[in-house]
Amino acid sequence: MNINPHAESRLLRELSAYAYRDIENGMDAAKREGMEKGIAI
Repeated sequence: MNINPHAESRLLRELSAYAYRDIENGMDAAKREGMEKGIAI
């Protein structure tokens, strides 16, 4: 498959942004869970 270089670059940036948001959301969820456990103790 032949992809336009500009389209490929945009796709890679979008995938990188999605990956970053996924990691950030996971870290936020873990932080909230840890705080909730700490408060419960």
